[in-house]
Amino acid sequence: KSADRGKTWRYLKVVNRSTAGLALIDGKWRKGVWRYETPTLLFDPTDIPERRWKLFVHRYFTVPPYKRDNRCFERGWVEYKYAATPDGRWSKGVRLFGNRENNCRVDLSSTHQELKNFHHYSEIGSMVKDGTIYISLDASVTPSGLGKWKERKIVLLSSRDHGVTWNYAGTLTDHKDADTLGYMVLTGSSLV
Repeated sequence: KSADRGKTWRYLKVVNRSTAGLALIDGKWRKGVWRYETPTLLFDPTDIPERRWKLFVHRYFTVPPYKRDNRCFERGWVEYKYAATPDGRWSKGVRLFGNRENNCRVDLSSTHQELKNFHHYSEIGSMVKDGTIYISLDASVTPSGLGKWKERKIVLLSSRDHGVTWNYAGTLTDHKDADTLGYMVLTGSSLV
């Protein structure tokens, strides 16, 4: 936290900590680590005081030897937590966006025709404007998040009830946008 426009910073607390665990992969229980990645924090001033601070983060499973190809994004989801203040007590994580087999609250692939072939969502961006929460997500048609780059895009979701229900708002960028700039894909959006 900085109270002087970023000149000095003070440590507050750990909100998410990676933990050892198990996951069912290809019909077998595997040992590995549940990780948290690409968080986005926002302040929702019109929600009830206990839920004004919101944290969205990509949670996924990875197996040894913990290299890039060992990440099991298909065993992951976008998790949501809330608190009254950043240094206060945070709620337990809610499995918000992901697929049904991971018991997520919202299966994005079934919410809109344009998302039906997508398996993996990560790289979260967030903001609140006039009481509406906006979330941007990197969407991939492959469970690993790798390959089929021309089908990848960044999508926008919105919620007018502080994150209880969500609507697909559309595509922000796709391969054509990346190609115009000389890239294969755009990812890691930030909404401001």
